[in-house]
Amino acid sequence: MELYPQITAVRPTLFKGGFHEFGLRYCAAKENPWGWDYSGCSNMQELQIILEGTIMIRRVKTEVLSQLPPKRREVVILDPGLVKSGSMKKFECNLSAVELKVCFHAWVEIPYKQFCNIKKL
Repeated sequence: MELYPQITAVRPTLFKGGFHEFGLRYCAAKENPWGWDYSGCSNMQELQIILEGTIMIRRVKTEVLSQLPPKRREVVILDPGLVKSGSMKKFECNLSAVELKVCFHAWVEIPYKQFCNIKKL
């Protein structure tokens, strides 16, 4: 059912029956005591043929490479004052020294020690 809103955004008239009809046809919709369950799937080959024939575009890299601009790489230097502004300052203020040490231990020391043990093998 996640596909239905995307399809109707691109081509609203493709499935005229609406959400429920789409669910019955392609999601094997079943009614239960709490409402309709659209978690299944049915008629997938039919849906694939319809989508490929109408709205899906499949292009491979070799077809479009000549249309793409050349790769551009650049180093962006950030002002450290700007990086440590706003939400980061608020986050740091909320952490005590003990919490910072625990975070450092979990995020830096443990992975580093695990990496060193792997290297020894």
